[in-house]
Amino acid sequence: MAVRSVLTEEQLLRFLEQYAGDRLKTELLAFWGRHPNAKFTRSAISCALDCKKLDMDRALKDMVERGLVDMHKHNGVTFYSLTANEERRRVALELAALGWDQRRLMSRRVGQQNRATA
Repeated sequence: MAVRSVLTEEQLLRFLEQYAGDRLKTELLAFWGRHPNAKFTRSAISCALDCKKLDMDRALKDMVERGLVDMHKHNGVTFYSLTANEERRRVALELAALGWDQRRLMSRRVGQQNRATA
């Protein structure tokens, strides 16, 4: 029987700092943690997270480049899904397990750390 390892808050924070340095990317990771095997269009994701399509385009492009999100084409339509990389998938699942308030607090901490280093 496999034992599920739980990431510490510090490990999650380091991952967020490195790969998802803003609120939208944190919410995207949590979104895919709730839907780890699904593929969505940019418009569907934008609608689900209630954000601007331009912001979504930037976030998705960056997340694809960083290997957090996979991009798929089917009949000329682009779909996005959580990466197949198990290590990175695990972080998204851990984020999805957190409450909205915990994710928001973590996102704020990452933003404060980013501003302090800039």
